[in-house]
Amino acid sequence: MNTTSSLAVILKSTTYELCRPEGRVVGTPGHATAERYVALSLAEIGCRPYRGTSFALPYRRDGIRFTNFAGVIPGKDRSLAPLLVGAHYDSVIDAPCAHDNGAAVSICLALGRLSKSLAICRTILIPLSASSAIILDGNLFCIPQVLGATK
Repeated sequence: MNTTSSLAVILKSTTYELCRPEGRVVGTPGHATAERYVALSLAEIGCRPYRGTSFALPYRRDGIRFTNFAGVIPGKDRSLAPLLVGAHYDSVIDAPCAHDNGAAVSICLALGRLSKSLAICRTILIPLSASSAIILDGNLFCIPQVLGATK
């Protein structure tokens, strides 16, 4: 199987695994399943947690518990600015929602997997946020912490 075919298989299988019929709405069992899948996938592709031993970045907003995740794949040249590739892993409705944003999560994980095998120059940061309703706020919450870990 060539690289393009392998990548297509990885993207399809990751999207199908994440995008279950019950959806990934924050606070539901489907979201809890997605949280476990994201954390395991970051480890599987060879990411390091941005700090400590966990990819999880838990926080609360308006009394609701969220968990963002962030993985780091160190590049060969740490003096170069890191490449940030992120997405949100939840869904807004109780449906598979590959378009909201499961396919993008698959792309982020595939890029991480490929970059690890290519020994790229830039460090890659992969933040995966918990709520599409706060994607900008969620990612801004992650970025300074992750960037601090790359120095």
